Amino acid sequence: MNTATLSSSISSHACAVDLATRVLGSHEAAERWLSQKSLALDGERPLDLLTSPSGTEAIQDLLTRIECGVYA
Repeated sequence: MNTATLSSSISSHACAVDLATRVLGSHEAAERWLSQKSLALDGERPLDLLTSPSGTEAIQDLLTRIECGVYA
C-alpha cells in the first residue's frame, strides 16, 4: 500500500468513526457498529468496506439513513 492510499484509508476510517459516533451516540457504539456485520451492507462489516470509495459512500449513506430514521 502506497502512502497516498494509506492516508486515504486512515482519513476514511476517521470520518466514518466520527459520523458513526455522532449518529450512534458514543465512540464505543460506533466502534462496535463498524466491526459487526450489517444486513444493510449485504452482510459485510463496515470496516471492511472502508477500503474503497464506493464502500465508504455506502457506509456514509447508511449512517445518514439511520440518523434520519430511514431503515429501508
